Amino acid sequence: MPLNDADLAHPTAGGTLIALLESCGRLGWLALAILLHAALLLALANGWLQGAMACVLLLGLAVQYFVARLALDAALFRTLYRPEADARVFDAAMARLFGGPEPEAVRSLASRWQGTQRLIRQFAVALALQLTLWLAALLAAIWY
Repeated sequence: MPLNDADLAHPTAGGTLIALLESCGRLGWLALAILLHAALLLALANGWLQGAMACVLLLGLAVQYFVARLALDAALFRTLYRPEADARVFDAAMARLFGGPEPEAVRSLASRWQGTQRLIRQFAVALALQLTLWLAALLAAIWY
């Protein structure tokens, strides 16, 4: 059952989204630990392992970017889901902060959710690639 705009405006929907975004932030700490481990191995290793860890490090930087963006989204959704929130004022304030033109129409919650869902998927893919490459390189280094 797809959620309509009224469902998306419900505090339960907002709380669910914010909880997921905060969970992504906690996974970001795991990604940071792997990034730091990869940086250490990059400095100590040589050959193919060094190349693999350089890729893990780059993926880790991408993951950290997504973590920061998701944390920002969580904070912004907390603002939007307050009982006194006004989406029109929110959009105007965002435009003013980032130097863009004021929007002519209020952006729907469905549109906001779609953007955040896309960001969550990109985060998940980058994290999965980082973890997979890190584990594969470590296992290959042990076996060979």
